[in-house]
Amino acid sequence: MGKRKLILTVEEAEKRIKKAKKKASKIAYIVSISGGKDSVTMADLLLKNRFPVDYIVAMDTTIDFPETKDFLNKLDNYFYNTYGKRITFLKPREDYKNILLTKAQNGENKGKIYGFEAPNKSICKVLTKNKRDVFRAFKKALKNMGYEGFYVYVGYTADEAKRSTSKSNFEDRHTKIVAPLITIFNMTEKDCMEYIKRNPALFNPLYKHFHRTGCMYCHKQNINSWFVFYQNYYKYWLNLKKYEKIVFKAAEKEQVVNPYLFRNNKTTEDVEKEEFVRIEEKILEKKLVDCEYKNDPIIKEFAHNYLWYKRQEQIANELYSKKKWDKRMNLLKNFLKGEINLKEEDCEFLEETKETIQYTFIKNLIKELEKEPVFKKVMNKIDNITIADLEEGKIDSLNKSA
Repeated sequence: MGKRKLILTVEEAEKRIKKAKKKASKIAYIVSISGGKDSVTMADLLLKNRFPVDYIVAMDTTIDFPETKDFLNKLDNYFYNTYGKRITFLKPREDYKNILLTKAQNGENKGKIYGFEAPNKSICKVLTKNKRDVFRAFKKALKNMGYEGFYVYVGYTADEAKRSTSKSNFEDRHTKIVAPLITIFNMTEKDCMEYIKRNPALFNPLYKHFHRTGCMYCHKQNINSWFVFYQNYYKYWLNLKKYEKIVFKAAEKEQVVNPYLFRNNKTTEDVEKEEFVRIEEKILEKKLVDCEYKNDPIIKEFAHNYLWYKRQEQIANELYSKKKWDKRMNLLKNFLKGEINLKEEDCEFLEETKETIQYTFIKNLIKELEKEPVFKKVMNKIDNITIADLEEGKIDSLNKSA
């Protein structure tokens, strides 16, 4: 007796095809993207060459640079308009302040507040809580949708072959890590930088200041990178000082594993007064090397004031809101009259008021002096300080970490 011929209606055939497709799509292909040159290059090449991509995932650390956040939103639109794919933005579990004050649950530091990461530590709690743990929750949601396994594309380059063989934070028995920049495209970090430079939509403007992207308060930065951060993101440097105060205050009552962000137990104030002053002197010396007035003390003082002014300019809008200005002025008047006692937050207000008055003075001074050719020349020379000004061969002995 021969085999019975399978006769299906169109509806039945469609059901079987859908069932087969569903069965075949139990693996989710996920692109992990940070906004850096390597992961962006990888994502674009995968989409351009039609490799399987189900999700492009970006994770918010809560301390990403504002340029990176803005860039990822624009990149989301670019990927959608070009390839029909959106970026999935995963929300963080905890903000930076809570992470700093988290207590160790086990080990020799059990019960102690973590504080900052030690500069020599390879991994951090921000990565653990707001990347690894958030990504695990995302995979759990996908499992509830029927996915059984995951291929995660990560942006390791051909320069990082060793790194690609070590176990990733995203890896487990259900997850396979794939490094297409190594195994498929054979791209180095230099290749990736050239690739994003050719397409403005792929270029993170953060690279105008730094060689790397990442969290603003990354504990692995060297002193050069911290100085560029201090010069160009002074508002966020002030926020870091506030986080430092929070950790120090906690350390008065409880044990803190590591209350210092910098090497040799240095505070932000120590770094400003010691490391940054030294770096600033060397940069100005280099920037003004061909200036005929480089040894003139007036020019040097002006150059230092101008650098300070550039930092303050970034937070001027916040400092000059009429409501805050009036509050500071009234607070100052009442304090001087002896009518009020100051609270801690009042002291911070007065400190900002002092800087605001200094800012106004220097701003007006610069306005007058910029009419003079020599001062204009100095301003043009030191307007943009980037990481390139600190590279080996340009500024000596600045490559040690803080």
